[in-house]
Amino acid sequence: MRTTFLGRRRRPSLAVLTASAVMGAAVALSGSAGSGAATGRTAATPPASTGLPTIVGSAVQGATVAASTGGWSGTTPFTFVYQWQRCDAGGASCADISSATAQTYTPSAADVGHTLTIVVTASNTAGTAQATSAATQAVVATAASAPFSTSPPSVSGTAQQGATLQTTSGSWNGAAPIAFAYRWQRCDPTGAACTPISGATDPTYPPATTDVGATLRVVVTASNSAGATMAVSVQTAAIAAASGPVNTALPAISGSPMVGQKLTADSGAWSGDSPITFSYRWLRCNSGGSSCSTISRATGKTYTLRSRDAGHTLRFRVKATNSAGAATVRSAATGVVASLTRPVSVSPPSISGTARQGDLLTVSRGTWSGSSPIAVAYRWRRCDTAGKHCSTIRNARNSTYRLTLSDVNHRLRVTATASNSRGRTSVTTRPTATIAPGVPQNTAKPTISGTARQGDTLTAATGHWNSSTPVTYLFQWTRCDAGGGSCAPISGHIGVGLNRYTLAAGDVGHRIFVQVKATNSVGSSWVNSALTAVVAAGTPPARTVGAAVPVGSVSLPARLLIDKQKFVPKRISSRSAPLVARFHVIETSGGRPVSGALVYAVGVPFGWLTRAGEVATDGNGWATLTFRPRAALPHKRGTFVVVFVRARKPGENVLGGVSNRKLVSVRIG
Repeated sequence: MRTTFLGRRRRPSLAVLTASAVMGAAVALSGSAGSGAATGRTAATPPASTGLPTIVGSAVQGATVAASTGGWSGTTPFTFVYQWQRCDAGGASCADISSATAQTYTPSAADVGHTLTIVVTASNTAGTAQATSAATQAVVATAASAPFSTSPPSVSGTAQQGATLQTTSGSWNGAAPIAFAYRWQRCDPTGAACTPISGATDPTYPPATTDVGATLRVVVTASNSAGATMAVSVQTAAIAAASGPVNTALPAISGSPMVGQKLTADSGAWSGDSPITFSYRWLRCNSGGSSCSTISRATGKTYTLRSRDAGHTLRFRVKATNSAGAATVRSAATGVVASLTRPVSVSPPSISGTARQGDLLTVSRGTWSGSSPIAVAYRWRRCDTAGKHCSTIRNARNSTYRLTLSDVNHRLRVTATASNSRGRTSVTTRPTATIAPGVPQNTAKPTISGTARQGDTLTAATGHWNSSTPVTYLFQWTRCDAGGGSCAPISGHIGVGLNRYTLAAGDVGHRIFVQVKATNSVGSSWVNSALTAVVAAGTPPARTVGAAVPVGSVSLPARLLIDKQKFVPKRISSRSAPLVARFHVIETSGGRPVSGALVYAVGVPFGWLTRAGEVATDGNGWATLTFRPRAALPHKRGTFVVVFVRARKPGENVLGGVSNRKLVSVRIG
């Protein structure tokens, strides 16, 4: 294969394979492989064998042979797959050797008398190809040697009755395969006088009672075709006796000894060898805690008392078991189990809180005896001033109640009804004091009607109030920013009966709400209405001079003229209120209003007012621009802000054509 590299041709390189033979012999294997893909965009070519794989090493059972990949041409890189085959003595009738897919192989007894070959499969992006090596000589057997120990067996685990000991076979040399057999022996405490333990022929052994005080060891016999050899482990420590369960804290029972209630028991505390398992049994005893009998199917850690348990006590029995034995203990007896009883009031419920309209009263649960669980329901009742002739208050069934206008000059009581599985019992509280009038209670917020526009009048309604005595209403009109924040009362607009408010220029861009104060003989309450929409500027004045002409019809020698201007407010008295400027534009030839003229205005000094964008005149010739005072605007009375105003025809230069300019001023303070 030829490979082009930077315009020159060069021969492909050969890969060198090195393999190691068995028993430390090193054999260098060399083979060729295709390399050097062209730097240009040439089509890939599949692998092709240029030299068969070779096998090196001795064809001897137990030795290791290795194979080279052989030589290959084609587009690199290649990947290789190996398969060793067993053939007859003449190198024919070859068959794959299962799992022999590495580049090296160790002949086994099954290969003795046979030859070996290897099939190498080369793959690249263009395809695959195979090449088979020549057969080896027939594999010969080695002389077998009997096993001999290179490290003795060992025993691990706890030397205690009931624990499990584990042995290893140790390390061995000799002809493979080697099989192992185990025999556990019991010895005296010094490790002498050892005798085989009947049936103990597994790698693991659990010491028994007969092993307590003795030491143990294991004899491992290794066998192969050449013979058998024994090796003995070091003896264990003396086997300790197992510790049976011992109770260190009695089981205890928790829960109320009453029919229908659940009792719960714990296992108590125990010492002894782990693991310890537990079994349980509930016992029904006489009232003195003796003459106990087991309760059928009551084998859990909890038990629900039944009617047949009434008049008896109960105990709980725990049996603890481990490898060394078992122990059983009983808990102390419960109290005598009480029968189910209906609720009985021990202390009646009571009402707390101030007896005044609008205040919150609370009734306590009281104390009850009887079978649990006990549920308590409440009914609030309205009575006369003597606490008699009571009637149930509709929907008043909670433990709390807020006093209303209907309760004034009455007294209240609560009927509490306790119920359980055996029945129900009702008791009634003592009456409250006579309910006194309270401050007016709002039941519907005040409202505002009218259009949120400069010059329009808003009207407030008081909303709805509950009061036992006559109520007077005071109104406070309040101004907020457009977001509903930074609210402040409007000076001069507070008073009784002052439920109307005319929107002024200072309200433009703001939202308004009204506060209503309701006052009776007891006291006062304040409630706020909802906010209005953002107040809009007032309606422009009606056209008074002729019909407006479009600005496109105005041409030289006629000019645009700013003949009128109006400011709201007329004087700037606050930085929080906007300044609304209106300018009227006419044409000089006929004095008619002009629509569509572009009007621009800016305050001087420039830092005193915000800038307003250019606005077109409407059908009456008016353009409305809104300024907001800046923080730099002075408060000094008699100071003026000068406003430069310009009117122009769309598309014309600001200094040429029919455009016009004017200076006007606004007083501060």
